[in-house]
Amino acid sequence: MELVNRIAQNLKICLKNKIEEDAIKNIFFAKMAHLFALKNVTFVSTNNLAAPALLSYYAVNFINSGGQKNETVKHVDNFLIPFIQDEYNKINKEVAQEELDYELSYLSPDAKNYAQEKNKLIKKYNEEEILSFKTNGGTPASIYDKIEKIYKYKKGALFAQITEFSDYFRGSVENPTSSNKSFLDLLNNLYDGKFESNDSMSTKRKELNNIPFSLLFLSDIEELLEPKNNKTFKMRLKTGLARRINFYINKNINYSKNPPERPTIEQKRQAYSNLSYISKELKEIYDNLPFDTQFVFTEEANELIEAWEEACSDEVAKFYKYVDMLTLDETIKRLEIEHSPWKISKLAVIIQILLNQHTSSVTSEAVMLAIDFYTKCRESLYSILDQKQITEEEQLYNFFLNNQNVEFNRTDIKKQNFVSRDNFSRWFSVAIKEVSGLLENNGYELTEFKKSRNEYRYICSKIKDPEDDLIHVSVSNSKEAHPAHEYEYKEVTTDEFKTLIKEYKGLSAGRFKDGHRKIKNKIGSQNTIWLDFDENKTIDEAKEEFKEYWYIIYTTPSHQKQKGSHKPCDRFRVILKTKYPMPTDEEQYISVMSNIAKKYGSDKACSDFSRYYKGNPNAEIFTNKGKYFDWQEFDTNTPQKYKRKTCETQKEDIWQSGVYENSGGLTNENIFTSKGDEILKTNDITDGNRDNALKYTVGVLIAAVQDGKLSHHNALQWLENKLNEITTPDFKYNANKYMKRLERLRF
Repeated sequence: MELVNRIAQNLKICLKNKIEEDAIKNIFFAKMAHLFALKNVTFVSTNNLAAPALLSYYAVNFINSGGQKNETVKHVDNFLIPFIQDEYNKINKEVAQEELDYELSYLSPDAKNYAQEKNKLIKKYNEEEILSFKTNGGTPASIYDKIEKIYKYKKGALFAQITEFSDYFRGSVENPTSSNKSFLDLLNNLYDGKFESNDSMSTKRKELNNIPFSLLFLSDIEELLEPKNNKTFKMRLKTGLARRINFYINKNINYSKNPPERPTIEQKRQAYSNLSYISKELKEIYDNLPFDTQFVFTEEANELIEAWEEACSDEVAKFYKYVDMLTLDETIKRLEIEHSPWKISKLAVIIQILLNQHTSSVTSEAVMLAIDFYTKCRESLYSILDQKQITEEEQLYNFFLNNQNVEFNRTDIKKQNFVSRDNFSRWFSVAIKEVSGLLENNGYELTEFKKSRNEYRYICSKIKDPEDDLIHVSVSNSKEAHPAHEYEYKEVTTDEFKTLIKEYKGLSAGRFKDGHRKIKNKIGSQNTIWLDFDENKTIDEAKEEFKEYWYIIYTTPSHQKQKGSHKPCDRFRVILKTKYPMPTDEEQYISVMSNIAKKYGSDKACSDFSRYYKGNPNAEIFTNKGKYFDWQEFDTNTPQKYKRKTCETQKEDIWQSGVYENSGGLTNENIFTSKGDEILKTNDITDGNRDNALKYTVGVLIAAVQDGKLSHHNALQWLENKLNEITTPDFKYNANKYMKRLERLRF
C-alpha cells in the first residue's frame, strides 16, 4: 500500500490540497480495476469457489464543485496511466488483424480485382477503431455495441465514468421513464457482469455475461441531500446501489470557507516529478502482469474473509433484535454489510497486484489493507444516512446566509429547486416572510427592493451597527509589480483599515477566489466604492463635496510629486461606504461606477470589478462620519456596454508581431528539457528583449497545445516555472501578463 499512499500524497499536492487522500485512492482503485481487467484478470476466493470472478470496481465519490472532480480524474489519466491509450491501440490492432485475416481468407487470389480489394480491407482496418473501452454516458443501444465487441473478441474491458452523477440522478427522479434511469439501471447490471436485454430494445440483442466492467461516479453531495431527492436516492441505495458501491465523501465539503494550505510551486513541481516516476512503476507492474492471470486467495486470506463475514452476520442480527421490520436507513446498512465481503475481495486483488510481489496468490496482507480502506468507505456512507434532513424553508434560509450581499430575483431563487416549479409561487410568498423573520432574529436583514416594474430583488446582509460597521477589503503584499495574487480578504474597522493602507502594497474592494485578483474570480458583492482623483480636484474640495457621507480619503504615492510632465498636485482616493451592497452584474457595476466618476470627475478607468489600488506607507488619511452612499441613484436602465477582449483577439495580440510560425516540435516529452529550452528560445528572454521573446514563447506554447502535442497544463506549468525564475518586477509583470493570456486560451 506504500505505492498507493505515495500516489495519493502527490496527487493531493497537485490538486492544491483540496481533495483528501482517501477520496483520491477510491478513484485510483476504480482506474486500476479497469487497467488490470484489460489483462483479463480473474480471481477465486471463499465467496466464489465454484467459478472465477471478473475483476471490477464501483466507486462513487462526492467531491466539491469547482472543477476538482474532472481535475482529479485528469491527473490520474495524464500523469499516472498515460500508457493506457497505448494499450487500447495495441488491443485494437490485434483485433483489426484478426478481422483482416478473416476477410482476406474469403478473397480469391485469382480474382481480377484481388489487389484492389485487399488494399481496401487493409486501409479499412488500419483506420477503424473496432473496440471502444470508455463511456461517459449514452443509451443502452450504444453501450450494447461496445460490450458486444468486447464479448466477441474476448479482449478489452469497459469503463464508465460520470462526473456529474447528481445531474443523471435528478433526471431519473424528475422523469422515471427517461434514458437517464435506464442508463443507470443498465450500468448496475453490467457491474454484475451481464447485459440484460428487454422489450424496449431490439429483439436481436442477446444477454451477455462475463463482461469486465468498472464504474466511477463523481458528484456534489448537496443536491442529493435535498428533501426532494434524498428519499429517492436512498431508495436507489436500497434497490442495489448500496451492495455494489465503494462510497467516499470528501470531508472538507466547503473548502472555500475552510481553505486548505496551498502548496508552494516547488512542492507542486516535486509532486509532478514524483508522479512521473510512479507512472513508470505502474507501467512495469502492468507489463509484468500475465494475460489471463487467475488470482487465488491463500488459506489465511480466506480465513480473514470468513471471519469478516461472521462479524457481519452478528452486526445484521442486531438490527432485528427488537423489530421484525427495518427502517429505510437500516435496510441500506444491512445490504451494505451483507455484501461487504465481496467488495473487500475485489479490492484485495487490486491491492495484491499493486504490492508487486510477482505472485498470483492474494495474501492476508492485501485483505487486511482492503478491509482498512473499505471501513473508511462504509463510514462515509453512514455519515450520509445519519444526516438530519432540513426543510425547504431552512434551505432558503441557508441559501441567503451563504450568499450575503448578493442580489437575487425570484427566478434566481426558483432555479435552486427548493420545491417543484409548479408550487414555487405559492410556497415562496409564505416562505420569504418566515425566512425574513428567522434572519432578523439572528442578526441579519433581508432587503426587498424593486429593480424594475415587474422585478423585485432580495439582498441578505448583516444588520449594521453604525458605530461598529466593518469595511470589506482584500489586501496583498505580492512581489508582483501590480499584485494579482496572494490577496487576503479582511473585514476591518476604520482604524484597522487606515493601518492596512500603509502596510500593504495592493488593495482592492472585492473578494477573490483563491486570492487571485481577476474579474471571473470575484466573489459576492462589496460595501465600498473607490474614486481616484489625479490633478482635477484638491483634497479640500473633495472634503467639501463629500461632507455629508461616510468617507476615508488617503493620498497616493504620487501626491504632490512631479509625475512625468505633470506638475505636483493633490493626488488621492476617496472611499465611500455604500447604503446597499454593490451590484454583482458586471455591466451594471461598470455602468454605475462610470456614472459616479462622470459626476464627481474621478478617473473613469477605475470602474471594473477587480480594480487594484496601491497602498501608501506615507499616506495622509482623512475620515468623516456621515450617511452611506446610495449608488442606486446612478443605476440607469441603459448600462454601458463593456466588452473584454475575446480569446481570438488575444491570440492576434500575441501573434501580431510576426515572430510566431509553428510549434517547432515542442511536446510533453521535451518541454522541460534542454531541447524545450532550445525550441522556446529561453535564452532570448532577457531584459533587453523580453516583450518580443515572451510573445514568441507563448505563441509556440499555444501552437503546440493546438496541435495536440502539448497539454494545456504543461504549458502553464512551464510558464509558471519561468515566472519563478524572474526577479525584476517589470520583467515578471510582462511574463505574468502573457501567462494570463495563455490561461484564457483553453483549446
